[in-house]
Amino acid sequence: MCYGRNGSVYSRVDFLTDVGTTNAIKSCFVFTVACSTLDTKVLRPFRDPLGPLLGTRIANQLRAQGFRVTAVKPGKACDAGFGVEFPKFQVAAVLSVTRRSGVIECDVLTWCIKHLWRRVSPDSLADGWTSVCVAINEILRQDSNVTALQWLTEDQAANKCWEEREWKE
Repeated sequence: MCYGRNGSVYSRVDFLTDVGTTNAIKSCFVFTVACSTLDTKVLRPFRDPLGPLLGTRIANQLRAQGFRVTAVKPGKACDAGFGVEFPKFQVAAVLSVTRRSGVIECDVLTWCIKHLWRRVSPDSLADGWTSVCVAINEILRQDSNVTALQWLTEDQAANKCWEEREWKE
């Protein structure tokens, strides 16, 4: 649950889990970016300036496709974030950037949030969320700087994270 600036109460939409939709939606993107093409200097240890740059590229292309997209801002636990607004809910997207031995690894994670008092059908949420994820996938596939793109469900992304963590230890 989170609180907006105007006192609005939002919650992450978890009732999709009850109908088995959350795991069916591919809502996570993992990819690498060529270092030489988008190389930016990291001035702060917490936020990579590449996050807002990539987030802005994705957001602008979503706007061009007719989505209502909020401004891209640096996040608190991520490098950048933005929202795609629908009449009764919002699809949140956060982007994190990790630099490891000459490789820039990026993750885009998405989920739905809504006002607690709003009633939204699971089908409507799933359709909106899926349309945003399909559009993000196409945007990333068409970007010549993006390599090794993987489009995953939340469970697949969690398993990939655990596999990588076990492999490195």
